[in-house]
Amino acid sequence: MFHIRFSWKHPYAWRTNLRILLPTPFSRWLTKGRDCQERGAEHAWYNHDGENSACYHCRIVRPGQLWKSS
Repeated sequence: MFHIRFSWKHPYAWRTNLRILLPTPFSRWLTKGRDCQERGAEHAWYNHDGENSACYHCRIVRPGQLWKSS
C-alpha cells in the first residue's frame, strides 16, 4: 500500500502516511516536520515548481532538481 520512501521508521513519515489515509479536511491538520536531517533521516524529494525541490516529510525546499537524483 505504501511506497518504500513512506516507511514508518522515518521520523516524519507517520504524517505523510496518515495524510494518504485520512480524508483531505483532516489531513490538512497534520503539518510537516522541521528538518529530516536534524532527526538523522534522509529527505524524500519531489518537484516543487520545476526549479526547486521540496521534501515530502519536512518543510525544507532547496534549489535544483534533486528529485531526479533520488
